[in-house]
Amino acid sequence: MSGPGVKHLDETGFRVAGRGQWLHVLSTAQLTYYRTSRQRGGVLAGLRGILVHDHWASYFTVDGVLHAMCNIHHLRELEALAKIDGEDWARRMQQLLRRAKRVVDSARERGVALPRSLLEKIAGRYDELVREALAYHEGLEPLRPATAGHLEVN
Repeated sequence: MSGPGVKHLDETGFRVAGRGQWLHVLSTAQLTYYRTSRQRGGVLAGLRGILVHDHWASYFTVDGVLHAMCNIHHLRELEALAKIDGEDWARRMQQLLRRAKRVVDSARERGVALPRSLLEKIAGRYDELVREALAYHEGLEPLRPATAGHLEVN
């Protein structure tokens, strides 16, 4: 799987006879490679093309590729920010990403390109929500280390 193209990477922890293991998955549109390991690391060397993955730091050690973040991971993180932390911008970002995907899927099914004006509208709304998120987080009280390994707000 070292040729060009899109490759999806992920890992999942599981237990066998009480011992932790990792299932590493690398897939393309045609092939899927599975590998188990006692260690989470060990991303395959020699990969080329585009790697779609979560934000796990080890994936960023692969050189000579383009990195694309997996939107399902973004949606999960946004879900937590919206539901647990009550950040409304996160709910609206989820909606935008889902709508954009539906629009792209529909255009792909019809074999047409998205109009530039629609792409610019989606990108503009995305940028607005990112600015809103940054402003929200910059306005929060900084976290400070607390005793017993917990974080506390000042």
